[in-house]
Amino acid sequence: MVYEERRELKEFNSLFKEMMDLYYETALRSGISNSAYDIFYAMVEMGDGCLQKDIADYYHMSRTTVNSSLKKLEVQGYIFMEKGGGKNKLLHLTDRGKQLVQERIIPVMDMENSIFGEMNNGDGKEFLRLLRDYVAIYRKKMKERGMELEYEKENSTV
Repeated sequence: MVYEERRELKEFNSLFKEMMDLYYETALRSGISNSAYDIFYAMVEMGDGCLQKDIADYYHMSRTTVNSSLKKLEVQGYIFMEKGGGKNKLLHLTDRGKQLVQERIIPVMDMENSIFGEMNNGDGKEFLRLLRDYVAIYRKKMKERGMELEYEKENSTV
């Protein structure tokens, strides 16, 4: 079956998959899983003592995935969890975790920052605006078709 799709969609799909491959390779070369990589990245962005649920919500990860990854990271000595209010858990990096972040996460964040810095004036903001529009329209179309996102379904019931 051959599907007629817009040239823009083909290029978008190819670029999106290439970007996902680049991030997968980045995590792989860092020696950690994708989910662990995302958690470390989030902990840097959100700061010490961030909440497990905030990572899941902001990064659109299932709480189950975040929880199981955090347990592994805790056993490996990269993080420790502190009881917060209710079921909330505050997340903290251990010295070992801080070292890993400094060596493997921060350099990538620096690289990403420099990429936006190398874009022409306003291009970074325009890129984000267009991507937000695409995501909003995609989400709307999914809802019109009665398709709820798994992470939203799971995270709204936990």
